[in-house]
Amino acid sequence: MNNSLGFYKFKNAISTPITGLLYGIIVLFYQVIYVIVPLRMEISGSSLSLISPLLAIAGLFLLIMTLLTDPERFVRREMLIPWLMILVLCVTTVLNWDKSLVDNIKTIIWQGNLLLLIFSSCISIGESTKERFDINNKTAVVRIARIAILLLLLIWDIAIIVSLVQYYDLVYYRVTSTEGFINQGVNGGRLFGVFITPYKSALLSLYMLVASALCLMMIEGRIRYFYLLSFFLSVTMIVLSGTRSVLLGMLSASLIIISMFFSDCIFKNRITKPVFCILVSVLVAIAVTLFIGLMLLEYGNALKNSARMINREKVQIIEQNSGYDLLERSDVNRENISNNRFYIWYDYMQIFAEEPRIILLGYSPCGFMEYISANYPDRYIVKYYHDNKPYEYYCRHEIYDPHNTPILVLISTGLVGLILLLVLVFYTLKRIFVYYRAGRFRVADYCALAVLITTFTAIMFESDIFYLCNTTSLVFWMTLGFVLGRTEQTVKTQH
Repeated sequence: MNNSLGFYKFKNAISTPITGLLYGIIVLFYQVIYVIVPLRMEISGSSLSLISPLLAIAGLFLLIMTLLTDPERFVRREMLIPWLMILVLCVTTVLNWDKSLVDNIKTIIWQGNLLLLIFSSCISIGESTKERFDINNKTAVVRIARIAILLLLLIWDIAIIVSLVQYYDLVYYRVTSTEGFINQGVNGGRLFGVFITPYKSALLSLYMLVASALCLMMIEGRIRYFYLLSFFLSVTMIVLSGTRSVLLGMLSASLIIISMFFSDCIFKNRITKPVFCILVSVLVAIAVTLFIGLMLLEYGNALKNSARMINREKVQIIEQNSGYDLLERSDVNRENISNNRFYIWYDYMQIFAEEPRIILLGYSPCGFMEYISANYPDRYIVKYYHDNKPYEYYCRHEIYDPHNTPILVLISTGLVGLILLLVLVFYTLKRIFVYYRAGRFRVADYCALAVLITTFTAIMFESDIFYLCNTTSLVFWMTLGFVLGRTEQTVKTQH
């Protein structure tokens, strides 16, 4: 009897979506810490480096157990595309078994944990939340979310403050690691700070900004001052990072969400005709977005000027010795407004067009660099690393990253993978549109949509979601799962 009761409790604990959510949050904490270079160096140089493979094994165990105890979660319509993506990964790995087989297998395991276990858990959680999602209620899911947001913001705020101290001291240095040189501090008009890259710090700061904004709107008490500080620090980091793709995503999200919010308000109050409502909403959104953009630009200039005034003598010495301004971005100019991306994209598309055998299923996520490096040595994406980053080229077989998610998907898993990506995008847009037209959008939905819009905009200039397990992919799939779970209520009602 006791054995049966114990097995029943174990089955319930494994099959509940909260277990998948907790696992996702633990992995997210690890990934956030791994973006902060001093902590990254401590992990990579010690036995703590075993955390990542242990998390992968733990996720695989949870996934298998959940498949056995709660199979219904994995046969719902939202899970079809993730299953197909895993299938395509397996097929392209088999077809390209001679190129980075071990790394491809690791990728499949992590994508299984991410796309199946974590994603399905967040769908169930989104579906089970009330229509008026309230972060103040005392359910287990909301309590876990509040604690996770608070701790993540605390870690991130400390890292930003340390980075800002570096900015106002004009500190710059390089860290040597197994991944090559890692820039730290401020250099070339970009605040690297203590983060692995300005792009990573900017995109994660955007996520932290959305989380702090959600808490500001829904939580009362003195704790709101902490969320206000977090909001301010996140904006500062985004501005000083010099990451145009994240800033563009932020403004795109502002434009779309403000338009939707005002349209929803007008429709609910039945003020005037629908076409006129939409037009007015869009015009208001454009005006507000332009104002936000100008304010961010002026804020960035004010920060730059204040740092220059505080360190006037140091700036002059650096300019005389190096010949360039430490506080002005130096890697983008009129001749190269794309920061080399146009050259990169051109090479990848040319290679894809020249190789008929990879059109359907690609080279595999971890095999395309090795193949291109061996067979296209004269291409810009290969020569750049050969000439400028010999360690990465010879020791890690790296070439220039695609810096564009659709191109990464295309070169990794071919047209089949790209079609799955497009189907996912259009399916998500349709669900969100139906949910919005039903008048059910709330604060949490607007915040989740802001994350998705910014991410989709940013990955047009970076390859940061598919076939990876990192902060961006985790936040994206968790948010997407929550959104699809919330919109499932509308779909069921209509049917």
